[in-house]
Amino acid sequence: MDEKNLQKKKIGSRIKLIRNELGLTMKEFGQKFDPPASDSIVSRWERGISTPNNERLKKIAELGNISMLYLTTGKKVLSDLSDDEKKAAFKTMKESFEKAKNDQEEYIKLEFEHILNSDLDLVETTYLTNVLNFLKYSDKDDVMILASIIRMLNSSIEVKTDNSITKEELKDFINGELKDIEKFIKKRFSLIE
Repeated sequence: MDEKNLQKKKIGSRIKLIRNELGLTMKEFGQKFDPPASDSIVSRWERGISTPNNERLKKIAELGNISMLYLTTGKKVLSDLSDDEKKAAFKTMKESFEKAKNDQEEYIKLEFEHILNSDLDLVETTYLTNVLNFLKYSDKDDVMILASIIRMLNSSIEVKTDNSITKEELKDFINGELKDIEKFIKKRFSLIE
């Protein structure tokens, strides 16, 4: 069976499920549409022989209290989930965010070690110290800011080791990075009007 016919069958089974949950016969279900659909048409939908037009699909989704996306693809949106499914989805999302946060914290530790082993000049060291002091009093959720700052400092170190860059270009690059970091922090903490 090809993909298109398989999709029709799946749509048909969801239509049949809706009709059965409503406790309607095929004839009664067909009467819900304008113009009404005959019971043989409803039967063709349910068997996956044909698919209702978009207007009728919308009406079926409305009758079943489901989204059009779920009716036509089987993919659920938040409104299609039961309370238990919502709780499970939120739990999974929370666990994913926690894992990402932990991964980010590990990245920060590794990158910070890399920076400490690098040859930072006085301006970079002072700036890094100030940023870390600022973040020390911030929320733990601001770990993303620290990761971004470390990435910027690392790119600065990589540029410093590139012998093809002049001292003036390096100075411009570092000043640009520092401005980007300041702008990022000010924006993040709503210090800009």
